[in-house]
Amino acid sequence: MLKVEIVAPHEKIFEGDAEIVSVPGSKSPFQILKNHAPIVSALDSGIIEIKNGNLNNIFVISSGFIEVLNNKVIILVDYAINAEDLIQSEILEQIKMLDENILKAKNKLEIEEFQKQLKFAKIKLKAIDKK
Repeated sequence: MLKVEIVAPHEKIFEGDAEIVSVPGSKSPFQILKNHAPIVSALDSGIIEIKNGNLNNIFVISSGFIEVLNNKVIILVDYAINAEDLIQSEILEQIKMLDENILKAKNKLEIEEFQKQLKFAKIKLKAIDKK
């Protein structure tokens, strides 16, 4: 069994046991199983899945880092939200607004920022589909 923690700057988002932890590695997604080799890796924005038997906890994260050592998984992130707290209609409205903002953007920097927000909103939609 793995001991897992997800920690954001001002709060612990999750603490519990897992059989499998799936994370969005900066090079590619990967999974952590019991007795995984020690590792420290950067994480991209994406979905974390923590599976323990029939329980499946899903989180959307911004970028961060993961450390695995002696069956303990510590995930440090700037931001995380439990997929259970996401509301599909709100995210769809946000996507619509961001699409409009991209069309109205005045410069490349604004377009890039709206596209980054749009990508994150779409990740949230995928997380809702997984729960």
